[in-house]
Amino acid sequence: MGRHLNLSNSGARLHRVGKTKKMSMSSAEPRTGTRSKNGCLTCRARHVKCDERHPDCLKCVKRKAGCEWPPPPELQTHQSEQDIPQAESRSLRRLAPAVNDTHDQLIQAQASTWTPDVDLSMSDLPIIPDFSFLTGLGCSDFMPLFSVPYPEPTLDMHISSDALLAPLPLGVSPSQAEREALAWYRSSATFGFGSAKNPNWSTHAIVWETTRESRAVLHLLLAATQNEMAWRAGSQGALFARAGENYRLGHQQLEAEIRSREIDPLNAMSCFWFLYLHQKRRHAAGNRMLMSELSKMMEEYLTAFNLHQMLTSADAENPAWPEPKKALLARLVVWLFWIDAQAATQGEGGRIARLLTSSASRQALVNLYKISRTTLESFWAEKYPDDEVVDDMKNSSALDMIHDTWVLVQEVNNAADEQLPLDTKASDEILSKIQALQCEPGPLRVLRLTASNAALRDRVMLNADWAGVNFYTLRIYHFRCSLTEEHLAFSPPQPQTVKIADVVDSLLLLIQKSLATGREDQPDRMQWPLFWAGIETTDPFKRIWALGELKDEGLVQAMRCVLLLQEGGSRVGMARIRDIFQASCLGVPAAGFGGMWGMRG
Repeated sequence: MGRHLNLSNSGARLHRVGKTKKMSMSSAEPRTGTRSKNGCLTCRARHVKCDERHPDCLKCVKRKAGCEWPPPPELQTHQSEQDIPQAESRSLRRLAPAVNDTHDQLIQAQASTWTPDVDLSMSDLPIIPDFSFLTGLGCSDFMPLFSVPYPEPTLDMHISSDALLAPLPLGVSPSQAEREALAWYRSSATFGFGSAKNPNWSTHAIVWETTRESRAVLHLLLAATQNEMAWRAGSQGALFARAGENYRLGHQQLEAEIRSREIDPLNAMSCFWFLYLHQKRRHAAGNRMLMSELSKMMEEYLTAFNLHQMLTSADAENPAWPEPKKALLARLVVWLFWIDAQAATQGEGGRIARLLTSSASRQALVNLYKISRTTLESFWAEKYPDDEVVDDMKNSSALDMIHDTWVLVQEVNNAADEQLPLDTKASDEILSKIQALQCEPGPLRVLRLTASNAALRDRVMLNADWAGVNFYTLRIYHFRCSLTEEHLAFSPPQPQTVKIADVVDSLLLLIQKSLATGREDQPDRMQWPLFWAGIETTDPFKRIWALGELKDEGLVQAMRCVLLLQEGGSRVGMARIRDIFQASCLGVPAAGFGGMWGMRG
């Protein structure tokens, strides 16, 4: 059954600019007595008082959360950490087995004894460190690491405990919760970009096969996966806290390995990818600033080792990488380019996207995408099933269009960085490229598929929808960046605004069809398009519906602010929208925007 506009409370939500703050602890009566350490781990992770009722405390029962308790003292390990290096102490404290524990006891203990020794609230997540020291390193410093053996694909593709845990980094014995997260990672078809690809033959399966012996990758993979599982369950309990701890440990390990130059580039790019997936689900103040720091770190890493050029150059001095490794590295770089180009439209990054679309790197980006298309067949070789090859061929036109769209989005970003509104010549050149893309055979077929009203949409149609919404959003984004002051008014309609109104209607219809499938991955894909369609449509019902479908808190705050500013009948210029995004990055609530520009709340 399709999704219909639900306007029962959307109007109230549109004008509910601020949120009522809870009474701070400082205003309450001071606590008395000694703080108990006997509460359940779930309550302790949430920093709330536990009634200590067994087997499930009342708060966990009320929240329908798993109630976890520390094990008996006899199951707790007492290994000394004096001789463990500081960078690894917390990792080994949680994962290293005690000598005398039986395997089953060990699993039980590790599944329930984990307790954060620091506050894991989102505001305390560490800012990703500055890796500017990388710019002083030369490629020759990193060359020996390119000879790291590239593993062969495993023959048994079934998900099993043995297959998941062998091999893992030396001394690592995951808890039961971590085993479940690893199994979920390998079996999920909608993690990451949500392509609905068979998980046994997906890029994420290859990442697991080739990088799981890295402690940094393992921790960040667990952080991203546990974060995703907690987000989908609507819970910020123990699983959410475990994700935060794995993030910290993986981040520390990555920093140490990069500083010592003891990391293979494939492991490094995999870490960057999982860092992005982790940050995507952290809807707290400062999260967008973390995304900017991540973009900066990736750009400095690529620049320091000239990785994007090495992957595409035939220079004999470059390392002789196996083709599967080269293809997987290229795919990770391309994926990170896509998300960085989108982040740049919201003031969240853009460093790696600017680097790869610069005149010196533009051809390298073209070649990177060509190489990345061979990732699956190159790795799995003769083991890759024929039906998966056919599936890849069917989806190639949509994925090509998605990539070309993000390249054009970044061209708009680059021009907007120079001047807003866009210089007339630059705007016309980009518009001609957009129109040329729309007329190519592949995109024509893709857009024809998006016009289908079939309720059952397979992977080919879902990817076509994704390509279509991104392309229509590019049209609106370019239009907004090109508008001069005299053309900001919604009425009377200008010739160019009449055309863009048709694009907005097509975009909203396609978003509604995509969301009506009920698939978990579709809301993620629609966040960026929903914002731009919502602020451009003149239909109040469609505007309220778009706002109601937004899940990204930063976009929700920014859209509320823009809509309130546009109540006077004129569009908000792109320079001001960028300021609004920047305020959103700093965690300024929507209610605070009014004081910045004198708007009413």
